[in-house]
Amino acid sequence: MAHYTLIARINAGDGKFPFVNVQFSKNHRPIPVERATYYLRPSGSGKRTPIKIGKDVAVAHTALIRMEDGQPLECSAAFHAGPPSSIPTAAPRRRVAEAAREYIERSKQKSRRTYLGYRVAVNLFVTSCKKIYFDQICRDDMLDFLHD
Repeated sequence: MAHYTLIARINAGDGKFPFVNVQFSKNHRPIPVERATYYLRPSGSGKRTPIKIGKDVAVAHTALIRMEDGQPLECSAAFHAGPPSSIPTAAPRRRVAEAAREYIERSKQKSRRTYLGYRVAVNLFVTSCKKIYFDQICRDDMLDFLHD
């Protein structure tokens, strides 16, 4: 599995456009870089050519999560589709296991001990949870997990 780094290409003002690593906040969201174009740089394989994502930091973060999960990167036109169509569409439902995997991936930036504790707790919850979809989980499910 390849690991990806979120990088930004900025205008240094002297005719140079260096790549810089994007910093992340405490809640695992990328901190926007002013007037930057975002890229994903693969590591762990021989090819380290950056993949251009665009100027939107939220789209770049979504692409980072998708690529880390092994999902193919959609074409950039799909990310920048413009205003939503007038036909309302329901958002796809997320499975509990998928949401848990994303949460564990995001918590990898914490300390190793915290990450291991989160991973164990989330995996225990997933095995004990009888719900299939994330939106079906309610407060009672969490209380049942805590008291079992």
